[in-house]
Amino acid sequence: KGMNIDPDEVFHKISNAGLEWVNLNAKAKLLEDCEKSELSQIIQEYVKKGSKSMASAESEARADQRTFDYICNKTNARRDSDEAKVKYEAAKTWFEAVRTKAATERQEMRQGG
Repeated sequence: KGMNIDPDEVFHKISNAGLEWVNLNAKAKLLEDCEKSELSQIIQEYVKKGSKSMASAESEARADQRTFDYICNKTNARRDSDEAKVKYEAAKTWFEAVRTKAATERQEMRQGG
């Protein structure tokens, strides 16, 4: 018949999913916000190594494996954040559906269904 749900357990699961999303989103945002600074540091290394021009140093920096790795890490962090958000939203949606179903069952019982 009805589902037995521990509200404390549901609260903790939803809270934990939300906090996971918050933490992963902060990590992704930090990587996104720092991308230009990271690239600038690599450009400066190429300038110091004697690149012919700033444009040349920037081109070399953009082709640098560290830049590629940084962009991959940034993209993966955003994906992880988005997945965590989906899990959080799904947990909330699941709880609302269960709550609605339980309320409907209670109403049916009161009506003698």
